[in-house]
Amino acid sequence: MGPDLTFRAGIRDVLPTVFGYIGVGLAFGIVAHTSHLSLLMVAGLSFIVYAGSAQFIITSMLLIHDPLSAIFISTFLVNSRMILMSTSLAQYFRHESLIRNVLIGTLVTDETFALAMNKQNKTHGQLSFAWQSAANLVAYLVWGLATLVGAILGGLIANPSRLGFDFALTAMFIGLVYLQLISDKHLGIRLQLFVMGFVALIYYLMIGLMSANFALLVATVAGCLFGMEMKKMSISLTELWVILGCGLVTILSRTLPFIFVKQLTIPGWLVSFLSFVPITIMTALCCQSLFIAHAGQLATLNVANCLAAIPATIAGVLTKSLLMVVVIGIMAMALLRYWQIG
Repeated sequence: MGPDLTFRAGIRDVLPTVFGYIGVGLAFGIVAHTSHLSLLMVAGLSFIVYAGSAQFIITSMLLIHDPLSAIFISTFLVNSRMILMSTSLAQYFRHESLIRNVLIGTLVTDETFALAMNKQNKTHGQLSFAWQSAANLVAYLVWGLATLVGAILGGLIANPSRLGFDFALTAMFIGLVYLQLISDKHLGIRLQLFVMGFVALIYYLMIGLMSANFALLVATVAGCLFGMEMKKMSISLTELWVILGCGLVTILSRTLPFIFVKQLTIPGWLVSFLSFVPITIMTALCCQSLFIAHAGQLATLNVANCLAAIPATIAGVLTKSLLMVVVIGIMAMALLRYWQIG
């Protein structure tokens, strides 16, 4: 990943992340197929709602005939983390028009946000509409097409997890966390490592008391606050009505920060808080795959994911390549599944 902020560079930079979209997208398409959702419904959820984990929740709630109000609220809660990400990302586009800000915010995802935070470390804190739009569009199209292919081929690929595809997203976040860790010179590695450990601990404790998505949000906010305090102590420690309704609350959580941030002057304490969003939310997203929640009890380790994370992390350290982290992670998970380990 270089300093170029052109549309073509955005396409090139986002390509290593498509493995995560393809693996999870195929899985969603297969789940939707087995849940008797039509191809049109799958397309509507993927191209209008476009909310990853929220789409799995919507599918399960439709299957048990939950009321629309419950589906709308659940979708908003699952996607509430996007408010933090969008607020952080919107700072880089305050000079762009309102329409361009809304266009960027509409297609922001966990992955394109994390990619943008890594990119700005290479460009002296600069991002462009062309680069971000390219990354967003490629991710959007790959996700939508992968879910449709999964729905069409649902009867042929009964269990893509046996091939390790379910680990693609986790491997991608491991790579993104590592790249963020070594690229953000402002916060420094030591402070970020302290914050990562704190986020992992908070997520581990909270996942036994609340849903995984709430735990992720709590861990992210707590990590930002912790990082702010650590920074003060020492400068050196530094996701038709169902589709439209869920699509609306998803878009609002992504775009409203872009609208408001453009009009407001952000106070220093909020800028400091938002500077910790990339490392905290990416660490929490990794933890979501590495821990297994047990209601009312402490979480346990997902042994297979933890084992596969080791070679994936080593690949990141040795190559500093997101593509290699994802490929090695998938291969490691496939071998663990073949040998029935974890």
